[in-house]
Amino acid sequence: MKANVGIYERFIRIVVGALMSWFSYFGLQNDYVWLTLLGVILLVSGLIGWCPLYQLTKINTRQNTR
Repeated sequence: MKANVGIYERFIRIVVGALMSWFSYFGLQNDYVWLTLLGVILLVSGLIGWCPLYQLTKINTRQNTR
């Protein structure tokens, strides 16, 4: 797994994923389990810096530094 998510996007994914998971888990009914799962996916991809969808579509938002 080669990192393909940029630093700013990682920050946004972590914040949005955490908020989505928190609000859907604590604030809504069980009908929104998919929202919790989507939030967890965003949170994990932000933490590890790798997105499988980006890998499939060959998108890379990470700046290559040497």
